[in-house]
Amino acid sequence: MARAYVSMILALSLTGNSAAGAVVPVGMVIHADRAHVGDGSASAGTTLYEGDQLRTETAGELGVRSSAAALQLEQETGVTLGKLAPGEKGISAELAWGTLVFSASGASAVVVRANGALIRVSDDGPTIAHVRVVGPKELRVFAQRGGVEFLYRDESEVIPEGACYRVLLDVDADDNPANSGRGGAQAQKIGLAHRSFVFISIAAGAAAAATLTKSHHPHPHPHESPDRP
Repeated sequence: MARAYVSMILALSLTGNSAAGAVVPVGMVIHADRAHVGDGSASAGTTLYEGDQLRTETAGELGVRSSAAALQLEQETGVTLGKLAPGEKGISAELAWGTLVFSASGASAVVVRANGALIRVSDDGPTIAHVRVVGPKELRVFAQRGGVEFLYRDESEVIPEGACYRVLLDVDADDNPANSGRGGAQAQKIGLAHRSFVFISIAAGAAAAATLTKSHHPHPHPHESPDRP
């Protein structure tokens, strides 16, 4: 009798641990070309989980959907997926290299981390944005639709719709373009200067998208309305 009781308690304990540690999907591959999930090839319909590493080859691309948010990895891009806080809809991604395009509806959230900076949706409206890692201390950020918030080392700034910035991180005072004293067109290119980062306006509209991505897009999902099913 005692042995049966112990067996029952053990079974209930294992069941409880399993439920508590259940792995919840964070998204799904909606299209893939020359792309990988971990060491394997990516294909449409593949379920994705927190910690999954995604990458694309030259001329490759990968689309990911999570509830009302979507990611598009351009060619030669590497991303690690994360998850948002409990109850939040959307997706989180760590961009290691390359270019990532994300879209979100008004009811969802997207958080992109790159070079220690954080880029996220800034309001409740539909949002489409591009983030590119240029080097360890340089990013490109284009708010194609809606605004996005940029945060780095306890400082933040909202990038308005249509703006595209070259973002320099941890710039020395002597190298800061905002402190160079140069006038004319160069001065007009300076967007905003903070202690830890500098925004330099580089383009607008369609020209901005061209500065961030060079690959062809046969699957336009992240570039269209984020409400697209």
